[in-house]
Formats: sequence, structure tokens, C-alpha cells
Amino acid sequence: MAAASGSAAALVAGPDDALARALVQRLGAGGARVRTLAEDGDPAAALADPGGVRVLVVRVGLLPGGRFPDADPAAWFEAVDAELLRLHRLVRAALPGLRACGDGRVVVLGAGWDAADLPRSTAAGALHGGVVAYVKTLARELGRDGTCVNEVVIPPDAEAVGVDDVADAVALLAGPHGGAVTGQLLRCGRGGDLRP
Repeated sequence: MAAASGSAAALVAGPDDALARALVQRLGAGGARVRTLAEDGDPAAALADPGGVRVLVVRVGLLPGGRFPDADPAAWFEAVDAELLRLHRLVRAALPGLRACGDGRVVVLGAGWDAADLPRSTAAGALHGGVVAYVKTLARELGRDGTCVNEVVIPPDAEAVGVDDVADAVALLAGPHGGAVTGQLLRCGRGGDLRP
């Protein structure tokens, strides 16, 4: 039963901050054994749980804004490697455990389509658009093994969204009640800024 099972292992990958601590606390309260992985950490060591990892939570950061003509291609590709390819490497490393358990969960934390709404955000919009496509296609492919893949969207300018709100959304998708939800973007927010 994913995070609700006492035997489940979860890995939270991303910056060590209030959100990471809230995720560890919330998933742990659901019965998971939770490990964390810093942005520059070694995925192989973090994923070396004897029973494999059933829940993988990965945060994808925002790129610095800037005008498209002024963007440095090398810096952009470096950011893609640091964020999108890092996500891909983590999923690949966790794949044996996700497949073996039969009810694995991958939850990506990102900006979704909201990144494209930021001013001077061509690079960020392209990166997060790629993450959305990755989540949706990965959900289709890994669904055969019982693994659900979703994204929790944190609006970049949503100061009203608390870390506990995000942690609760992740716990919902990672837990037993998230078993029929895959390939979806769950947007955190307080309303008032939604488009029709």
C-alpha cells in the first residue's frame, strides 16, 4: 500500500528545507521509512534499501528568469541536466524497486505549466513543459507494472501555499487512495488564479 504500508520505503530528493522536512514527517506518519537525497547526493546509495523504494518524490527547481536573446545555451543545458535529467536518472535507479512492489509511486514536485506564465521564462517554461510530458508518458509506460506517476504543481508565486499543503497532496498520491490516479497534475493553491 505504498506509503501507508509499514514496510514501504520512500525517498525524498531535493533541497533540504522546510518542504523536505514536512514531506519526511508526513510520509513517515503514514508508515513509510523515509530517506532524503540532497541535490548533489548519490542516488545509488540513497536507493540501497533492501526492499527497494516504493515511493519516489523528486523536486524540480525553477530556472533563473531572463530574456530569450540573452540566454546562455550552455547554462540552459546545464540546468536541464541538473533538473530534468536528474529526475530521469532517479526514476531509472528506483525502477527495480518500483516494479517489484507492484504499487509504486513517483511524485514529481514542479511548476507544471505555471512556469510559462512567469515573465521572461522561456527556459523555465520549456524545462517544466518537458517535465509535464515526462510525467504523462512515464505514467502510461509504468502503469503496466502498477506504478502511478503524477506531478504536484506548486505555483511559483503562490505564497499562500504552505509546506503542509504540499506534503498532504504528496501523501494522498503516494498512499493507498492514490492507486487509481496517474499521469495527472495536482495543482496546489487557494483559488482565484485558475484559468477556465
